[in-house]
Amino acid sequence: MAIDVYAALNLHQNPIEEFAFEEGPTFPINPVPAQPFFSTADATLYVWNGSAWVSLFQGTSKFAATIGDGVALVYTVTHNLGTLDTIESVYSVSTGIEEIAVITHATTDTTTFTFTVAPALNSVRVVIHA
Repeated sequence: MAIDVYAALNLHQNPIEEFAFEEGPTFPINPVPAQPFFSTADATLYVWNGSAWVSLFQGTSKFAATIGDGVALVYTVTHNLGTLDTIESVYSVSTGIEEIAVITHATTDTTTFTFTVAPALNSVRVVIHA
């Protein structure tokens, strides 16, 4: 049974044992600064910095998605890597050959890929490294 606590909890530098972070596939709607959250969507621990969820992973972070619907020329991919400092790879799923796209760093958590020819259904893989 959960116990609701509405005040600061001072543990006097004693360790917290056997606990788990809040988790789920989507971020909490009304976070507070320093609130941690474990995303089950990408198996990454995040903290709310007051304006965005920032990954606590200190190494290289990667996000990959398969895109294409045979109609759209522009795809905005949400990667939640929290930075504009990213490197993107765009390639054909069937051949592994690099695809040409104009890449725009829309926000610190999204990247937009613009093609001159609409990619076929699920035919292009994008990989974003931070």
